[in-house]
Amino acid sequence: MIDFSIIRDMSSMNLTGYIEFLLMVALNKSAYTEIIERMYSELQEYMMNIPLCGSDMILALFFCSNIPTVDSIVTRIKSYGGVQGVELFIITKVTYHQEWLVREINKKLKSYSKTPAIRVPAVRMYYLYQQLIFGMY
Repeated sequence: MIDFSIIRDMSSMNLTGYIEFLLMVALNKSAYTEIIERMYSELQEYMMNIPLCGSDMILALFFCSNIPTVDSIVTRIKSYGGVQGVELFIITKVTYHQEWLVREINKKLKSYSKTPAIRVPAVRMYYLYQQLIFGMY
């Protein structure tokens, strides 16, 4: 298994008037657990989930009703000890490119099947994830 996450159907969530945004948080590896715990305890009313984590990076999905609240959340996370930086992405449309993803996974599996015990680097998986979810890169 490469990744597991929950794909939400935004049309069924009745979140009219809410802002969906993603924060990419760069952090010191030593502060990872503390930061995750603080985010869950202090921001649980806004946090939907953390779809991707690494030892030095977290992607966290949030919802809130206005821009000042978005700014407040970003400011709070920036103030955590061990946080090196926070990037904000306001999501306006989510498109899933399933055919492309299946094709890319099959290519990777074929290329790695010749050499056992080689894993796809986390950074490459992050870029694949970005392409799938946000159409970036």
